[in-house]
Amino acid sequence: MVDKANLTAKKLVSPIDLTEGIKCPIMGLFGNENPNPNVEQVNQTEAALKRYGKIYEFHRYDGAGHAFFAHYRRNNGSSRQSTARTRSSPSSART
Repeated sequence: MVDKANLTAKKLVSPIDLTEGIKCPIMGLFGNENPNPNVEQVNQTEAALKRYGKIYEFHRYDGAGHAFFAHYRRNNGSSRQSTARTRSSPSSART
């Protein structure tokens, strides 16, 4: 998410503004201690995915920051247990 005030000639649009055009399933792994995207930005992204009926799955982790699953980083204290339920668009359920 990019604050509209931070858009530039090289960054013409915030990624959330491209949500409607997404054509593949999205999986998100988010550390709740990450400042970018922060918890509110993840919530806004999830709301946009729901609004456009996109297929997605989000997992959120307490105590985890940015790149917490990177193999080259030492354990940052995160238990890596998801604190949020996996979510997907109800309209995307397969029968």
